[in-house]
Amino acid sequence: MKPDLALPPTTHRSAPDVAALAIILLALALSLIDLAAQSFWTDEGMAHFVAQLPVGEQFRLLRETAPNPLHYLLLGGWMRAAGNSEFALRFLSALGSALTVALVYRLGRDLGGRRAALIAAALLAINPLRIYYAQEARTYAWLTALAAASALLLWRSPRGLSAPQIIALGLLQALTCLAHPYGAFALIALNLVIFARLLRAPRGHLARWALSGLIAAVLAGAWFSGALDAIGGSAGSAIYFRGRLPATAVISDALRSYVLGFTGAGGDGWLLLMPALVGGLLALLFTRNRWPWLFILAGCVAPIAGILLLSGDRERYAARYVITGLLFFCLLVGQFAALPIVRRRWGALAYGLMVFTLGYGMMWATLGQFTDPALARPDFRA
Repeated sequence: MKPDLALPPTTHRSAPDVAALAIILLALALSLIDLAAQSFWTDEGMAHFVAQLPVGEQFRLLRETAPNPLHYLLLGGWMRAAGNSEFALRFLSALGSALTVALVYRLGRDLGGRRAALIAAALLAINPLRIYYAQEARTYAWLTALAAASALLLWRSPRGLSAPQIIALGLLQALTCLAHPYGAFALIALNLVIFARLLRAPRGHLARWALSGLIAAVLAGAWFSGALDAIGGSAGSAIYFRGRLPATAVISDALRSYVLGFTGAGGDGWLLLMPALVGGLLALLFTRNRWPWLFILAGCVAPIAGILLLSGDRERYAARYVITGLLFFCLLVGQFAALPIVRRRWGALAYGLMVFTLGYGMMWATLGQFTDPALARPDFRA
């Protein structure tokens, strides 16, 4: 095995795992605060309506109208077991979002070690954008969980996938696309990075990765082709802005949302992520093992770039459409903990300041989501 294909060593396991469990429980607890306080809004009501239909009717309706059928089908099964109250329907999303934090921790360990993983998971746990969609009976919490699981297996592909892992990776990538077609943006970019890595790995590993991609394409093909038609049609695509937004406005709002959330006020929150982006690019250029950085940066950039390319002359941007990028921005910040320069006093101080500033901004925005009367009123989502 070549050095750059190896994973970080797995020593000193127990204490960090306890810390990781605490972070995951914190993520779940934050997702459950006032979970049923706000009424369903239009899209949640539609999800409730479709999910309670008989399975045969669900399939017929979703095949004609839905580019993202997975959540409706998953929610239907969940409702039969847990009921159809606001709390019950949203609790499914809360579980998916907590699972996302756990998967980001596991992926962060593979990419940069346990300290990097703990920082990434902690930032994601307190992130207001994650919490907002963890409290909504829609697809986005499980979209991020499936994207994180896909990324984890993709990163391990150059080591060689077993037969169950091949099937699992193909299934996870297909389900990510069926959760929302915009999930494909990150998957395409991550697969390109892995393909480049596999060119240096044994040929059998490349064939196994390709087989998993074929499985994903076959499973998602029929639904995804229909989704592309729906996205291009006037009925299947929401228009949130008249005309086109400048690319700079989309990028700055996406980055602001990653720190301050969907409801965060102010236009400069995106600047808090700029040191991480610049540092990530420098690490990509000057570190010996560039693959983790390239993998993470691809996941950061692809969701935003995909939305910009897809929009054409009709703007389709909303913060939730780029939510998969949030996972990789948290991983990016955590990844700096793996750099030797951070072990020096001044490097540790600079890195600690960056993490503290981001964490403080996220916690402040999260507190605002729960306490600001304008955001916490029962009809806010509607």
